Amino acid sequence: MALIPCPRCRKEVSSDAPDCIYCRTPINAAARVLAPTFAPSPGPAPLLSVGPQRVTVTDFDVSFGNLVMLFVKAALAAIPALIILTVIWAAILFTLSFLVLRSIGPLGGSPLLRP
Repeated sequence: MALIPCPRCRKEVSSDAPDCIYCRTPINAAARVLAPTFAPSPGPAPLLSVGPQRVTVTDFDVSFGNLVMLFVKAALAAIPALIILTVIWAAILFTLSFLVLRSIGPLGGSPLLRP
């Protein structure tokens, strides 16, 4: 039993199957005969390099609509983070202002304001 590509949908199916399990296209006898056979490797693959490897992307094909949707989703995902940060900053400022007002007293700490 080998995996062969379906002639219609190009997904891998068993060579023993009478038809493709994805698109129900019959698998012909010629495709079964021409099925590739793979021998297992004799051992683990050798390591080519030990250090970090560099990857250079030369072409990235994305439609304009998909790119816009990516940016819209990123902007919408940032909204809850901004709300959380605002709540945290408000709590910090409230705590600091409470501590400062408590340390200088109820009349502002100025001798002129005291009765």
